[in-house]
Amino acid sequence: GNVFLSKTSDGAMSWNALPISGITNADVLRLHFPDTMNGYLAFRHNPGAGLETAVWKTTDGGSNWTDVTPDSLQLGTGLGGVRFFDAQSGMLGFGSNIFITDDGGASWTKQNNANFNEMYAFDAQGPDYWVAGGWDGTFNYTGVVQTTYDGGMSWHDHGVFQQNST
Repeated sequence: GNVFLSKTSDGAMSWNALPISGITNADVLRLHFPDTMNGYLAFRHNPGAGLETAVWKTTDGGSNWTDVTPDSLQLGTGLGGVRFFDAQSGMLGFGSNIFITDDGGASWTKQNNANFNEMYAFDAQGPDYWVAGGWDGTFNYTGVVQTTYDGGMSWHDHGVFQQNST
């Protein structure tokens, strides 16, 4: 079906549905608004049929959206997500790929891969310090947690967790 967001402007007393034109039959993975007007939506088109991962952007509070997906983003790559520090500077992580932008998603730079095959979650405390967790890619299904202090240029391993921990 159609994808829509719900928006409130009165402290959650009431909500308005905002349909997103052009996105149907999709799994919403992550949504991040660094301010009231600028937002980024990470989702998969046609779940189960190819899992094309995409990122769209709004600059008008969610009324209109445009595709800002990096050209080199792999299809069907994990859960990951999108996180912006302001309207222009942010990061995108899926699978073992991490991208950064400083122009609102008009262009993306792929960073060094962290040491996991499939990223499940990440968060950032500014443009330099990030933490990410995922799967190491083995059939032991061990979890991996890593941090970076330089915006993804290098990663520090904080341990691989027990078998079947992902």
